[in-house]
Amino acid sequence: LARQLNVSLLPKALPEREGGYPFEVQGYLEQTQELSCCFYDYFLLDGERLCLLLGEVPGHGTPQVIYTAMAQATIKSQMRSGQPLAAAVTAANRQLYEAGGGLSIQVLAGVLEWSTGCFSYINAGQKVPLLMRSGEYYEWGRDVSYAPLGQSENVLYQVEELELRQGDRLLFHTRGLDEVQDRDGVPFAREQLRIALNGKESRLGDLGGQLRALSAAAGAYAGRTSSIEGYALMALEYRRRDKAQAHCLLTPDAAGSSALAKFLRGQLEANGIRGGELANPTGIAPRAYDNQERRRVRYSELDCNGHLSNTKYLNWMEDLLPAQWHRNHMLSQVHVCYINEATDNQEITLNWTLEDGAMALEGRRDSEAAVQRVFALRALYRQLG
Repeated sequence: LARQLNVSLLPKALPEREGGYPFEVQGYLEQTQELSCCFYDYFLLDGERLCLLLGEVPGHGTPQVIYTAMAQATIKSQMRSGQPLAAAVTAANRQLYEAGGGLSIQVLAGVLEWSTGCFSYINAGQKVPLLMRSGEYYEWGRDVSYAPLGQSENVLYQVEELELRQGDRLLFHTRGLDEVQDRDGVPFAREQLRIALNGKESRLGDLGGQLRALSAAAGAYAGRTSSIEGYALMALEYRRRDKAQAHCLLTPDAAGSSALAKFLRGQLEANGIRGGELANPTGIAPRAYDNQERRRVRYSELDCNGHLSNTKYLNWMEDLLPAQWHRNHMLSQVHVCYINEATDNQEITLNWTLEDGAMALEGRRDSEAAVQRVFALRALYRQLG
């Protein structure tokens, strides 16, 4: 029975989706007793939404374990009812209060709208989540918490909202992590939690490894795992490319070229540019051009492999336009398709056209066999002011 109850608290795998999901979610349960009174859960809702639940019932007896399973099922049912988040949590609270028994559950319930990155949540007695903006450091969120569900009948729950962007992460943990203390009685979750999360390997590693490393750090901090009562962890990373802010780290090699092409394609798709406006995997289709200019590859423009550096293609594009144009316009989107390498002192013929802020540029070179395409580029500018 104990094993069946514990298994019932764990989330089921999300159904497969073509192209995957624009997020990753992972959970971890530190369980030092046969029965667990804490849980994490995640499941899909209608309309491209993901629901997250993280809960804990104070105490460790059989009644608390049974109440945990019942409360999780109640909350999950209300979240799937189609009601707004605040209404669903309020209904779950009322239902658990009427069930009586003098027990309550500390829970955080959240909903991610993955098409926009909006994460809405209600914190009913749980710990404040930590937010890491892409590539930065974890910081505590707003300390807004309401009464645990089932504790009081008349509670006005308010929704908190976060706008997640590409690469942002959230870390949730139950209060059980606070009970992990060192010999002096200092809780792990006070400062050591954030220190452990902000290590380079933690911030840049995968979510599953991050949670396992965090649990190991808590165990080492306590000095002996027997002092740990148990807790639940959950991590979320948003992976949909953001129209407002996104970045891509590149290396000066073929892998960097591939990463840039993949990133730019994703940015264009996220901004609604599809079909003929995008390059296919073999290159951007040739077209008619209004202007032509010749340019020779210089030594200072080469990367460590002796090839024209990826970023220089963009410099070449900018040099084709007058200074007045750049003062009045801002580059908003660009897609480069790298076809053949350009080397020192090669002459490249640049064919280009500019119409209504949309620029098309192609570079070609003469070879012994035929004229070869070196690169093709599409860019969009928006007018300032």
